[in-house]
Amino acid sequence: RIDRNGNVVWKHWNNSHHWIAVAADGTVYAPYREAIDGKTHFGGTAVETRCKANLGAEGIGVYAPDGKLLRRISLLDAVDKSDFSGLLYGWRSGCDPLHLNSINIVTPAIAANIPGITAGDLLISLRELNTVAIIDGTDGHFKKVITGRSAAQHSPRFLPDGTALVLDNQGGRMAQGGSRVVRMDFNTGTSTTVFPQPGETAELPFFTKTAGHIEVSPDGARAMVVGKDPGRAFEIDVASGKPLWSYRNSFDLAPYFAAKGIETRSRERFVVCRRRDVPRDLLVNELARAARDPFDLLD
Repeated sequence: RIDRNGNVVWKHWNNSHHWIAVAADGTVYAPYREAIDGKTHFGGTAVETRCKANLGAEGIGVYAPDGKLLRRISLLDAVDKSDFSGLLYGWRSGCDPLHLNSINIVTPAIAANIPGITAGDLLISLRELNTVAIIDGTDGHFKKVITGRSAAQHSPRFLPDGTALVLDNQGGRMAQGGSRVVRMDFNTGTSTTVFPQPGETAELPFFTKTAGHIEVSPDGARAMVVGKDPGRAFEIDVASGKPLWSYRNSFDLAPYFAAKGIETRSRERFVVCRRRDVPRDLLVNELARAARDPFDLLD
């Protein structure tokens, strides 16, 4: 934790990752991962781990506002002890069985809309299991599970009525890009597509293979959607799914080409959205090639 001047107030070096969540009382919830060896099967079943070493055992660290560790919730243990042993049969990544990528805290208002849920429970996303779940905020046991309604999802966020918006990275229709925003109902176990709607053309194609994020407005009427791969953010109306506005993270490359003495055949200005997994040298070489021939488009 840092103060507003950038000074470190407290820290834990423990493989914490992804998005943290902070409760109204200042309690901090942070995903963590530790590597374990020797686990051959899940939950005493015949389902093999298929990981020879360094199995990713993930969970949630719960910290007081002053940084004191209050407790750790092992999600691998929670899955082992649950009635959902089949979740781990179809996982695709040998040593990354869960991939916890989001935590959202259940408030009293949300809990009032979902029978069996209490304030302080946690909404989580397990990417490798294609699962969104609500777990007990103390021991992590599963209370509500929606699985198979999304693919490699991220960032579930509650709406005021207790449903959740989810960035479904790979469960959308390819004809519209492949990603979508889906609304999940924990009382019925169902899901509906919010964006893109049939016939929608704005902000399409929409595809972010991994990562991405959603934030919901306090009244639940609007949602900000961020895609990592396209370098783009846009806001949608939750009721209709209509995009309201968008922002593209682009950079003017004309000054760069001029400084490097790279001549182009076109007077058009170049822009780029760099993916973090593209090496810089490859990006520069490809941009120079495209600059010499503006019709040689980059993928």
